[in-house]
Amino acid sequence: MNKAKNIVLTLAAASMLAACGNTAKTGAAYGMTHGAGYISKATVTVDGGKVTDATLVEVCLPDYVQPASASADTVEATVKSHGADVTRLFWKTVKFGTYTLEFDATAKTYKSGSKTMVELFQEEKAAQVYYDAVLSNNISVMIGGKEDKTYMTNDQLNKEVNGYWKGDYPLGWLGNRDATVKWVKEHGIDGLLSATKKTDGNKQWTVNGVDTGATWSDLASNTTGKNYLSYAQLLVNAFNNAK
Repeated sequence: MNKAKNIVLTLAAASMLAACGNTAKTGAAYGMTHGAGYISKATVTVDGGKVTDATLVEVCLPDYVQPASASADTVEATVKSHGADVTRLFWKTVKFGTYTLEFDATAKTYKSGSKTMVELFQEEKAAQVYYDAVLSNNISVMIGGKEDKTYMTNDQLNKEVNGYWKGDYPLGWLGNRDATVKWVKEHGIDGLLSATKKTDGNKQWTVNGVDTGATWSDLASNTTGKNYLSYAQLLVNAFNNAK
């Protein structure tokens, strides 16, 4: 009897020690980034008050994928692209999760009911549902009255695999993302929101005078009063959610 009791107590103590040793917590945050043109997910893992891991993935919005030809299921509209007017095609109806987006030629954007796409994705829950649908290949376009999931796929929309901004200036999207995540993993998030961008040389962002290696425009850009987040703010939000 005593032997059995001792075994139970020993197992219970070991379980408690294991639980106490496993203090790492991971927080996630979703939001619109880079001029409200994309949706990003950031995760930050914290153990003992210190950052031990971080990730950042960005996906394109439905208007990134253009139909090859006009049909009853597409809409033509003239929109702004990098400051210039361009006429292009959009899929008329896009579905993901419980959401349906319809392209409004007058508003020149997708709408969910009375909300524009940007207004919808300012809701973190909607941003999360869309992000998860991209990664699981569950974005549908309506073609001939049927849902087709072969057009807006992870390969087309995920910046990690779709070839978005490769190489130049000087890192490209992947290089800048990797430099940012590496900094956070090595230095944490302290001071990240106050990062400043050099105006000479390779124009890196610096935190407390130390180069981050990242040169992209929106690491810690001022987004006060705007409808999107800087990458720094998204990472800080993920850090706060890990507590």
